[in-house]
Amino acid sequence: MSEPTDLTLQLARERWHQVARFKLRHLILLDAIGELQNLRLAAEHTHMTQPAASRMLKHIEELLGQPLFERSRHGLHPKPEGELMIRYARRMIHELLTAQSEIGQLGQGLRGSILVGSVQSSASQILPRSVARLLLQHPDLHISVQEGESHMLVDALRAGKLDLLVGRLNTGSSHHDLNMDIISTEPFVVVANRRHPLAGQTQIDTRALVDEQWILPSRSTPLRHVIDSLFIRHIRQTPRRVIDSVSLSFNQVLLQEMPCLAILPRTTALSLQNQGLLRILPVELGQLLGTLTIVTLKNSLPNRNAQALIQTLHTTAAQEQPEAETTQNAMDASNS
Repeated sequence: MSEPTDLTLQLARERWHQVARFKLRHLILLDAIGELQNLRLAAEHTHMTQPAASRMLKHIEELLGQPLFERSRHGLHPKPEGELMIRYARRMIHELLTAQSEIGQLGQGLRGSILVGSVQSSASQILPRSVARLLLQHPDLHISVQEGESHMLVDALRAGKLDLLVGRLNTGSSHHDLNMDIISTEPFVVVANRRHPLAGQTQIDTRALVDEQWILPSRSTPLRHVIDSLFIRHIRQTPRRVIDSVSLSFNQVLLQEMPCLAILPRTTALSLQNQGLLRILPVELGQLLGTLTIVTLKNSLPNRNAQALIQTLHTTAAQEQPEAETTQNAMDASNS
């Protein structure tokens, strides 16, 4: 037997020896402690006595060579190492449950659930239209959509509480464990209700915009950072009166109730304008583009249901882009 083969076998044996020391019950206990942060409750939850749970946790920490939790009379609080192990334990439990579910579905149509995160400030039409298309084809699917800010959804994805998320995320070193699959790029536009004094104008002095009431994504979002930078670059100051909100439904009502401006993806704005709910304003703040991204975990294969939704998202995005271009060109021609 050749030397490289011997070395490969040796490394494989060492790897499997390390993995074999961890049991499924270890992962279940870590998940329970992370959820309850109390050893007695975690023991009850996993059908163990408290002394048995204590011994198992000590064994896990000995295997890893360091403590995972801070002990106090108030319970167990995960250290950074503990948070990392809890996250991976939940991910592995989720993968096992998914595999079990998919084995039972082989040879059948899609059924079961898809857990999707939707970044609120993205407000794209592509996700709801894709969900509608997929459910028309596979009515036995259950799709759950959770809205939130990007950092909260990324944490949920890493913890195995989401199958994928859809939104606009900045790439960066903190996302090294994520797959970023860009499905569309579109500009953002400035909108107001049809009664707003600026709604009937064909030219708008951008310097006057800072005195208007605005609805913008919260300061913690990547999109808000880009918007503020554009204001500084082109007008040398940011708007004075801003309502921070990433809720599309809240923003729609507010736009109707008071004279204010907002920024939306063009496809969303065109849809609302076609319904007579708002007007896109002729405002140029530079090329403010949003990339809509499907985000999944790098070292985790999406389940069969999630893969079907991902494919539908790609199809919907490819069809929607030329439709938006055609609609925008028609409106530009009618306004000229």
